[in-house]
Amino acid sequence: MLRRLDRLAALQLRQQALVGAVAVALLSALRVVSRMWFLTGGSLGEAMQPAIAALVLESPLGAAVQMRAVGCAALLFLMVGTRFNRWIGAAGAVLICASFGLRGHVAQGDGGLLPVLVTLHLLTAAFWVGGFRPLYSLACADPRAAGEAAHEFGRLALWAVAVLVAAGGALLFTLTGGLAALGTLYGQVFALKLGAFAILLGLAAMNKLRLTPAMRTGSSAAARQLRQSIRMEMRLVLVILAVTAIVTETTAAVAAG
Repeated sequence: MLRRLDRLAALQLRQQALVGAVAVALLSALRVVSRMWFLTGGSLGEAMQPAIAALVLESPLGAAVQMRAVGCAALLFLMVGTRFNRWIGAAGAVLICASFGLRGHVAQGDGGLLPVLVTLHLLTAAFWVGGFRPLYSLACADPRAAGEAAHEFGRLALWAVAVLVAAGGALLFTLTGGLAALGTLYGQVFALKLGAFAILLGLAAMNKLRLTPAMRTGSSAAARQLRQSIRMEMRLVLVILAVTAIVTETTAAVAAG
């Protein structure tokens, strides 16, 4: 979607997609093995039985992992940078994000709205986070080119942030029933994520309103500040992802018990 990236930045993005696809495939396979191990009470020998594997693969987790595997395979087409292959890779990204809507409370919702919200939420978050590396790389090499790419990214990110916020708010309200959920663990974690997200928005606003115009004039100082801002954003995103993963697994375990 970013037409202002140079050839090196575009190549780095394709390499990032390849590494991501391999990592997702390996971690998803490990998730299946860990579920098999859990179902057999920690007996690795029994966990490797075909019947146990079939049981897991036929579960919602198995369906999610299989959809994710197809998405990872589609991402590999990005290594050949033709327009057609980019569409295949985009379809793979959608499948990977949609796979998270096949499990847990989301899959149990009525009408199929929750899986759509989860998919939109993850796609827009992925777009935002995906812009970090190419913008950082350009800011190291060519401030003016980084400014042009950041300007284009900023226009698209406005729409992405709007969808991200709307989908996240709708998910919170649908899953918990509104502001009363702030007294629960899920609501408190959401508040923590919201605080980190507010800081992210502040950094993004600074990038768009102050640093991007300066970089478009070739300011190396603005490019240096953009790199610092992106490093901070990456740390905040890691915090958000870690907190989300912990609370998701914790609340899922409590519900299962």
